[in-house]
Amino acid sequence: MNDLVIRLRRFKDRKSLDRVAPRMLDKAAATGLQEELKVIAAIDHRQAEIAAGRHFDAGKVPMTAWALVD
Repeated sequence: MNDLVIRLRRFKDRKSLDRVAPRMLDKAAATGLQEELKVIAAIDHRQAEIAAGRHFDAGKVPMTAWALVD
């Protein structure tokens, strides 16, 4: 997941992330469920980072940041 989060950090706002997310999910779904779950987790992680305005380690997003994600 860490590599995916790093790749997603080039998207600075929610709008651009939402534009690319469906394509990433389609590609991941073609390879298998595990890969699709990793992509979903990375996208959610990046959404929390964008909402909070800072970067977090993989799996270390605080509850306060999740509260900012719609």
